[in-house]
Formats: sequence, structure tokens, C-alpha cells
Amino acid sequence: MACLNADGTLSPSGRALVAALATPSTPEEVARTTGLALYRVRSGLRELAAAGVVALDGDRYRATGPSGHEPRGGRGPDGPRGGG
Repeated sequence: MACLNADGTLSPSGRALVAALATPSTPEEVARTTGLALYRVRSGLRELAAAGVVALDGDRYRATGPSGHEPRGGRGPDGPRGGG
């Protein structure tokens, strides 16, 4: 279950995981909220954490930014469409 598309945007499963993190949650809580198997949630959260979309605080994950997740190098001061 890939949570990120090749262009760096969130896949449908990635969006579901991030949406479940409206409040910081454990992987078990995310699994209950989404109905996904716990092993898939853990794998997806690790992938999203590596990409900087979510962060682990103690035993809970939290979303770090907007759920649309711009690909790296997209909008912003460092991207090709940025203002720098």
C-alpha cells in the first residue's frame, strides 16, 4: 500500500491515514478509524514519516502539514514555481 504517488502527492490510502490523524493517534487508533489492517497502517505511517508528512511524538503520530501534501520542489520559495 503505497501512501505516496511517484510525483510525491498522497495516494488515496495516504490521504486516509493523514485524515485519521486529525488528532495525534497511535497506529492502533488509526487502524480502528480507517478500518485498515494494523500492519498496513504501521507501514504507511513509516513511509509518510520518512517523507515528512507525519511525525512521531512518543507513541503517537501527528500530521505535519496540509493533507494535500505538495510534492517536493512544488510550490514555495525553493520550488520551480516559487518566489525566490
